[in-house]
Amino acid sequence: MKRVFIPLLVIISLSVVSYIKPNEVLSSSEALDLGIDKYLKFLWIVDGAFNNEKLNEEFLVNNKKLKEEDKIFTCKYSIKSKECIGNNFEIEFKKLFSKNISYEEVYTDGAIYSWISYKDGKYMFNNLDNCNINRMGINHNIEVVDIKSNRIIYKVSFENRRSHLINKRKFELVKENNEWKISEAFYYDLCSMRYAIN
Repeated sequence: MKRVFIPLLVIISLSVVSYIKPNEVLSSSEALDLGIDKYLKFLWIVDGAFNNEKLNEEFLVNNKKLKEEDKIFTCKYSIKSKECIGNNFEIEFKKLFSKNISYEEVYTDGAIYSWISYKDGKYMFNNLDNCNINRMGINHNIEVVDIKSNRIIYKVSFENRRSHLINKRKFELVKENNEWKISEAFYYDLCSMRYAIN
């Protein structure tokens, strides 16, 4: 009886530990580091990959910039085209965003304009280069607002370059299959088109 009981006790203990571990709540510093990393990657996939070479500017979040090795998604322009071809787009998008967020929610205004298309097996992006009305300021600050085992809410602050007013927006991560994904975010592009993603 003892021989059966001990392995059974070990199995039950391991099951309880494996159940509890994924549901742990991150500390404030862990949540902040996670938020900085995800927000930098977000700014890259919605803006940086398209404008990095053109504007020669990099976003800073809490004075940190995206590491070169994290710029896996790239968008290459040909000399003749205003469109760029997205490399590693689908993989990086799905790694970053919640399964409830579609490409259209991120790369369209929801009504008229879309700057993503799929042609000949490739993702193409038409990032207007004749538009430079207003871009989000490059310095962003992120603060942790609330931490749960499956959801973290942040407040993001950045300067509006035209008005010099400080914008404060919500940024949210949710846990899906033990991975943290973006479920809510906000940005606006060079044409000052505003995108609320959720």
